[in-house]
Amino acid sequence: MGRNLTLTYATDVDTTGQQLLQAEVAINRHVSLVVARDESGVFSMVVKATRRFR
Repeated sequence: MGRNLTLTYATDVDTTGQQLLQAEVAINRHVSLVVARDESGVFSMVVKATRRFR
């Protein structure tokens, strides 16, 4: 599971209210799910699909 999960935490050191928390889970090589919470507390969920053309 460790290769399939990426966690990101970012904060502004000047203010305490600006924080971003994001998790990305790779479902397979082409599809991943990104869940994020922004500084206002709003959650979002995005499905990312990639396709490589040769």
